Amino acid sequence: MSEIPQTTQPRQEELSYDLKRALSAIVSVRTQIPETAMTAGILGTERVGHGVLIRENGLIVTIGYLVTEAETIWLIDNNGDATNAHTIAYDQETGFGLIQALGRLDLPPLEMGNSADVNEGESVAHPSWSGAGLIGHDGTLRGIGSLFVQQAISSDNSVNCNMVVPIDILKPIMDELLTYGRVQKPARPWLGMMTTELDDALVVAGVTEGGPAQRADVRVGDFILGVGGQSVKELAEMFRRVWATGEAGVGIPLTLSRDGEILDLTVQSVNRSDSLNSPQLH
Repeated sequence: MSEIPQTTQPRQEELSYDLKRALSAIVSVRTQIPETAMTAGILGTERVGHGVLIRENGLIVTIGYLVTEAETIWLIDNNGDATNAHTIAYDQETGFGLIQALGRLDLPPLEMGNSADVNEGESVAHPSWSGAGLIGHDGTLRGIGSLFVQQAISSDNSVNCNMVVPIDILKPIMDELLTYGRVQKPARPWLGMMTTELDDALVVAGVTEGGPAQRADVRVGDFILGVGGQSVKELAEMFRRVWATGEAGVGIPLTLSRDGEILDLTVQSVNRSDSLNSPQLH
């Protein structure tokens, strides 16, 4: 993923493509999730973000957590017109979600470009946060916005950024997502805990009710010191250690610190998809 600073909208005279046309491919996505859904307590039952039309038949790519376990999806275009949609797929590994408009979208699709071609310092456009399209200098789609982050540039200043998932990692899995609703390969282990970096340490910020971490007695506020006997200090490092342990279902040994005491626990991982409501079209 890449962090893209939030800036003012570029001026048309500075661009080689039709900015208004490109932005019209981006639609508002509003979803309703059942209160009984596993993700309802974490992500809420009402979610709002964006998606990008990538095919004339109404296929839209967005960020997956907007549509995970969605019961109802509404798309609203830049003219204020609304239509229903269904979730087609959600890939846990990349975070991409695919949804299909059920009504006609009189909009031009945005062509997928190459995210590998984006260079540091390059001028790009992204209208908003969750699910928004990152538009390259040639007017093609280079990525999908994931979440709002603040990047510290000094002790007193920070810049607002959009975490973006590169579009290149969607292309190899597109056919599988459209056919099966998910990628056909072994699932990564899921622990059901939310972890954050705090002052050069990893802290458990939340645990899923009834999930693997909670069943293993992992608690909010625990410090994660190691995975599989190897120390971890960064979130990316922790995930790599967890994923390297094996497929979903494997036991994940964690070393924790709680109230000054060192604890060794084993979390029996699961396939997260097994706990989610499946996409409606598969």
